[in-house]
Amino acid sequence: MDTHASPSITVVLHTGGLLYSGEAAIVERALRKQRGVVKAEANPVSQTTTVTFDPSQTSVAGLRTCVQECGYQCAGQSVPTHLYDPLEEPAARHQADQLGQTTEPPPWPT
Repeated sequence: MDTHASPSITVVLHTGGLLYSGEAAIVERALRKQRGVVKAEANPVSQTTTVTFDPSQTSVAGLRTCVQECGYQCAGQSVPTHLYDPLEEPAARHQADQLGQTTEPPPWPT
């Protein structure tokens, strides 16, 4: 067993402009061709694509570029901006959490 293998990470990417299941198949196929991508499932209803990938072989930025090259909008991860930056790499966030360096969301205006 390879103890140096990177664990896979799953992210949900914003995929704007995705309207039909046939279009979803195009995005899924393109992402699955990317090095390190294990699984990709696009959802036209939510305008998102769930991608499982090896962070040592690709990144959220690389996945975003792939979605954009398919002709769709992609702001990065589909998360509320008050929680995380949409282009933040999940591995970096996980590492910060483990080290107790988690950045708290900005306070609500008073």
